Amino acid sequence: MNGTMILAACLVALTGAVRSHSPRDNDDISRGRPSGKSAPKTVLIGKVSFEGKPSPPKDLKIEPSQQKSCQHDGKMDMTDRSLLIARDGGLANVVVTIDVEGMKPSMPKEPVVLDNRGCRFEPHVLVIPVGAQLKFKNSDPTSHNIHTYSKRTSSINKTIPPGSEVAHAIKRSEAFSVQCDIHPWMQGWIFATDAPFSAVTGPDGSFSIDGLPAGDYEAKLWHERLGRLTQSFTITEREPTEVEWNMGQQKKSKKRRRR
Repeated sequence: MNGTMILAACLVALTGAVRSHSPRDNDDISRGRPSGKSAPKTVLIGKVSFEGKPSPPKDLKIEPSQQKSCQHDGKMDMTDRSLLIARDGGLANVVVTIDVEGMKPSMPKEPVVLDNRGCRFEPHVLVIPVGAQLKFKNSDPTSHNIHTYSKRTSSINKTIPPGSEVAHAIKRSEAFSVQCDIHPWMQGWIFATDAPFSAVTGPDGSFSIDGLPAGDYEAKLWHERLGRLTQSFTITEREPTEVEWNMGQQKKSKKRRRR
């Protein structure tokens, strides 16, 4: 057999090997479904808006003497971040968490940082998985105080000199505030969660979550002033899933007077 015939025989054998997959394999490939028990995963793209008339952000009430006492680089951001609504209604700093049965949040390799910068807490809302290490950092040239108001995790109340850090273990899921007793306008929020998927909405109210298996879910929304909300949605296999949700002021229930 000459070289040409040997090459032709090899090509025939190789073609047969490539085509020798089962119909089930073809179905998995066409649907983007990996072989085995793992489910296809896609992206959730969403936006949370304020249900009502958007109002411009307000400024914090800071006495001039207090402002001068807080040394920092650059101009201080005086915006009250407790309710930030974009012109089109997009709502910032909403925490979105999604539970998936059998899944746990991935642990970050490095501590999650909450910085004291510009006499503000950065970020204003920090999401951290339960079990991770939280690190309070002071990037300002002035001392700050870290005072957490947690109920399920041990609180911390320490002064942090310029350029120093304080570590804090997160052991239980809860949302709690952190303040600076030296500079009372400084307030942030820490959202500790055991949900495997989470996100915080940006200034325009948008967020995205990657890696969700296809299926039906309930998203839990949290905002420091607007409270909590649950929304149902379905993740599809082929395309990114887009959702739009609204949050509004919660009405306070009236207590009945006893006769």
